[in-house]
Amino acid sequence: GGEMARVVRSVTVLEPDGESEWPASRMEYGYRRSALKGSRRPYVLLSLTLWLGSGNPGELAGRADEFIRRRKATQPGGPSLGSVFKNPPGDYAGRLIEAAGLKGYSVGGVRVSRLHANFFISSDGATASDYAALMELVRERVFAEFGIRLEPEIELVGEW
Repeated sequence: GGEMARVVRSVTVLEPDGESEWPASRMEYGYRRSALKGSRRPYVLLSLTLWLGSGNPGELAGRADEFIRRRKATQPGGPSLGSVFKNPPGDYAGRLIEAAGLKGYSVGGVRVSRLHANFFISSDGATASDYAALMELVRERVFAEFGIRLEPEIELVGEW
């Protein structure tokens, strides 16, 4: 029911020259963005410290159960990369992908989920290249249909 930016107090990252601890303010959080995401410098997030507040354990467990139930009803299970594209202003990437007729479409071992079109599900034999090709196809089709360029939420690391 919130954002990580509100609860992260510090992070420990591994950089090429060693481990360092950063305060949350250095993370530069934004919508689907942080100082680590998209950085040219290689980082590995090792740990983080959260402040979760306090509350009645029974009520908190009930809220957590409701979040889990809602997620299972609206997001596919199985192996995926999570949400693939950021939502464009005033719309939803999943709605655009579905409206472009791409639910269930596949490339190699990866297909657009039939439950939520902004999730791509992998099967045995799926490759990173399959994901990249499906992402590109979806981006092209949505742009051709609606004039909207979907921006990846996930990062492709390495050479493509």
